[in-house]
Amino acid sequence: MALSNNKPIKLSEIAAEFKNKGNGGSTPYSLTDYYGAATGVPASGELSITDFLGKSSIVELTLGSSQNVNIVRFMRDNGVNSGIVRITITGTIGADSINAYALTINNLSNYERIEIIISAGVHIVGKGGTGGDGGGERSFDAPTAGGLGGNAMLVDSTANGKLVIDNRGVIAGGGGGGGGGSFYNGIRASQSRGGHGGGGGAGFSVGTGGYNHDVTQGVRGTFGHSGTLTTGGAGRAAQSNSNNRTYSGKGGNLGQPGSRGYAHMGGSAGIAVVGNSYVQWTLLGTIAGSRV
Repeated sequence: MALSNNKPIKLSEIAAEFKNKGNGGSTPYSLTDYYGAATGVPASGELSITDFLGKSSIVELTLGSSQNVNIVRFMRDNGVNSGIVRITITGTIGADSINAYALTINNLSNYERIEIIISAGVHIVGKGGTGGDGGGERSFDAPTAGGLGGNAMLVDSTANGKLVIDNRGVIAGGGGGGGGGSFYNGIRASQSRGGHGGGGGAGFSVGTGGYNHDVTQGVRGTFGHSGTLTTGGAGRAAQSNSNNRTYSGKGGNLGQPGSRGYAHMGGSAGIAVVGNSYVQWTLLGTIAGSRV
C-alpha cells in the first residue's frame, strides 16, 4: 500500500512500507537506509521525509510482446531482484517450440509478492502443433499424425502464496495439428492420388500445415493450411476418385486437439497452466485448455 500523499508521515511508516530496505523494517530506523527506495526518491545527498509522500514499495514493470519469457529473468534484467513487483503484460506472449513455455514463473524465493496483470486482448499461448504429412506413393513417404500443441504457462512451487494473476486476456495451450491424409493407389498409375497435409494448430508461433509428399504420376496432394493465433488451419477435402482416402484433418483452435485425417489422428492440445495450484487468481479470464 502506498504511503499517504499528505503530511505528516512518520519514519516508522516509511520503514514499514519499504521493509525490504535498511533494517528490514526493524528499529533503529535511519532515513538514509531508504535512498532510491522508489522512483523520485533521491539515491544520494539530501533526503527528506517529504520525498516519500505517495511513494510505494511496489515496483511497476511493463512486458510487451515476446516469446519464451522467464519472469525472474525479465525482472532481473530490469534491475529488480527482490520485493513486491507488479507486471502488466501488454503484448502477446508465445513460444517458438512445443518444448518451450510461453511464460515461465519460477525461482521466486527472493521475492515477497508478484502481481501479474494480463491486459485485455492479450494472449499467453503455446505454440501450435504442426499438421500431419499427407502420404505419397513411396513407402517412406507415409502419412503422419498431427503434432502436439505447446503449453502456455509454467508455475513452480516457489510461487505458492506469492503469485497473484489478474487475467483480463486469454491463456491457452496451442492447438494440436490435424492428421494427414493417405495416398490412394489407383488401378492405373495416372489414377493415383496423394494425401493432403493436415492443418496447423492455433498458437504463437502458429502451427504450420503438413507436407504433401510427391507422386510420380497421378495427382499430388496439397499442403495443409497453417493456423493463426486463435484458429487452427483448415483440413482439406478428399481428392476426387480417391475413395475418400486423401482428406486431412483441421488443426485445433486454441486449447483444442487437431481433427483426424483419413490416415491418422490429430495432435493433442497444449496445457494452459502447469502449476495452477500455486496461483492466486483475482480474475480467471479466458482459459483455453487444461489447468493442472
